[in-house]
Amino acid sequence: MNEVRSRPSVFTARYLADYADRTIDITNMEYVTATEAMWMPHLRELRHNKDIDSPRFKIAWAEFRYNWLRVLLYTPHLAYPQTAPLAYATIARAVTQTLYTYSELISTHQLHPSWPQVQRLVVCGQLLILCHEAGEFHVHEAPKLFQMLVDALDKHEPTWPVCGELAAGFGAAARAFGGWLTRTR
Repeated sequence: MNEVRSRPSVFTARYLADYADRTIDITNMEYVTATEAMWMPHLRELRHNKDIDSPRFKIAWAEFRYNWLRVLLYTPHLAYPQTAPLAYATIARAVTQTLYTYSELISTHQLHPSWPQVQRLVVCGQLLILCHEAGEFHVHEAPKLFQMLVDALDKHEPTWPVCGELAAGFGAAARAFGGWLTRTR
């Protein structure tokens, strides 16, 4: 199972190497589909594996990495009318799963605040707004996702005080979309 959990790091390294290589067009849909097709069997294996020896939080972190890779892979395609619908749908799913993973880590006391997590949460929040505006979320889904985002930011606030302002800002966005939030701090 260690290999299954470490694979996302290998895929991340490959993707970032491709990103840095000017001879590789990471925005080409053939690249995108081939890259994701390479990841998906491993993500499926991770999700369906019933390894009782691995702590759930380690599996959650591995799932998080796959979802973050999907965000990285599809975000450039939001700017193109032909690829934007697929990009929004894929990113909405990845952001949803990322926020559920953060919620799971919070509930199991395995979320240890760090600045990179704050940065990822902010990106998730921005993408949540964009995906909501694009119509990717059900009317009952968006408020729950905004709540999970605010809860995760609130958990980071003792270490990173700016998270309180970020949570308030995303809460205002949720209210602008007709949602409601509860601050848990």
